[in-house]
Amino acid sequence: MVILFHFELGGISGGYIGVDVFFTLSGFLIIGGIARLTSEDVFKLSDFWGRRIRRLLPAISFTILLTLATGALILSPDDFVNVAKDSLYALSSLINFTLISDVDYFDIEGVQPLIHFWSLAVEEQFYLIFPLIAVAVRKIAPKDKFKSSLVRVLVVLSVLSLIVAEYMVQNGMRSAAYYLMPTRFAQLALGGILALHLQTTSRPDPNRKLSDFMVLTSFAIIGYAAIVFSDRTAFPGVLSLLPAIACLLLIYAGSTSFFSWTLDNPLSRYVGKLSYSLYLLHWPVWAYATYHFDRSLTLPETGAAVFVTVALAAFSYHFIENTIRYGTWAKGVSLGRLMAPIVSIVIILPIAVITQKGLPGRISSDRLQFTEDAKDYHLKFFGGRSFASNATHYLGREGRAPAFIIIGDSKARQFGIGLDELLDEEGAAAILITHDGCPFVTGAERIENNKVLESCSAIAREALQFIASNRMPVISMRSWSGHSNFIKHEDGTILDPKHSNFSEKYANLHLDYLNQIRDALG
Repeated sequence: MVILFHFELGGISGGYIGVDVFFTLSGFLIIGGIARLTSEDVFKLSDFWGRRIRRLLPAISFTILLTLATGALILSPDDFVNVAKDSLYALSSLINFTLISDVDYFDIEGVQPLIHFWSLAVEEQFYLIFPLIAVAVRKIAPKDKFKSSLVRVLVVLSVLSLIVAEYMVQNGMRSAAYYLMPTRFAQLALGGILALHLQTTSRPDPNRKLSDFMVLTSFAIIGYAAIVFSDRTAFPGVLSLLPAIACLLLIYAGSTSFFSWTLDNPLSRYVGKLSYSLYLLHWPVWAYATYHFDRSLTLPETGAAVFVTVALAAFSYHFIENTIRYGTWAKGVSLGRLMAPIVSIVIILPIAVITQKGLPGRISSDRLQFTEDAKDYHLKFFGGRSFASNATHYLGREGRAPAFIIIGDSKARQFGIGLDELLDEEGAAAILITHDGCPFVTGAERIENNKVLESCSAIAREALQFIASNRMPVISMRSWSGHSNFIKHEDGTILDPKHSNFSEKYANLHLDYLNQIRDALG
């Protein structure tokens, strides 16, 4: 589902829930194993992390090295530096923290081939914290009450996780809710709760009809969410329970249902074996393909991207993952000796790229000059050169009375230099009142990095006062469809661009402000 979602195939607008299914399944497998060993007093954190590293790190290293190698061929120096930085964050399972303030998972800008590592970061952060919780509960609770006590702890923490996630989604902090481990805790913990339940409760003889119903319900929930959910859905939060519950139903009843053949067949099992590498490699392939073509891919190009993804995943599974996990040469070799050379390379290469400023020597002089000229041109001329944001500017011939007023965000500011020169040639003048990223309304405030940007409404009020004092035609220019930032309405509600009712409420704010302009003009 994640690959179909990212590759824009099959109308799977909610395919991102595949990650939530993965979290729940992962929690079932790994929490159950940790709890069992802890209850027997044989759990060792060093052994657990050693197995995790041996399982995960080889494919991660291969993906990062392949991403850097491809980036060296096609990326500009600045983009290459950014990818190199992301590779270090991805390797250290910290990349999710770099995304929470300014990267919307549903509106990714620029080339970010490693952004999907956020889910691995969430998982590994969880498995850094959970063993400590399990050990603490084991020391406090009676031995025969350990697992039931651990379930209660997980239930309480899951409820808190869902409450916090829902609050953040509803109050302009959706990116943080999406990427952070505490707001994803519930999905992982629910899988573990089922594992602990099955370990502590004797399972009744399977009822075939009930199992069939549970499996079909699971498929229906997952299918519904995958098709109906979209980038406008208030997710995660309470709605993240749907894919988690569906996964729990499938785990519990799948093996005893008639429909078990849908997952228990050679093709499904092989896809399952490739799934880790498929997930790691699919997004770099897609990100680089769209970067190279600088447009959406055609259907044949998308098919080629899928083929490359599967081929690379098969190579990674058979020759990277399995070789290091099961190869005879790797048996008996300490984890440090096995992984140290690989990890050293994965660390040294991006550091070299960063310190050498993207290795500009690998790019032809003509292309490099074009890249630098484009960047310099943007910095020099966007917004009209010296026409700063959050300011009032006089345009055109000095000494002439302004003929009109322009108000708006960067969409208005970008005309500053052109209008200034044109009006000067025509012997005319105008006033430009501008603030980047501001909707120019008085009934709401823009939220930036979870804080109200009060300068937005302030300059909107100043513009009204100026218009009332200098009655002349007003040109209003701005992003009418809505800024990527959240808007806090004067009644305290948050207008989220991803919600279905955003457009109507956003339009009404603008209509109200335009009516105030008309009133000011008399």
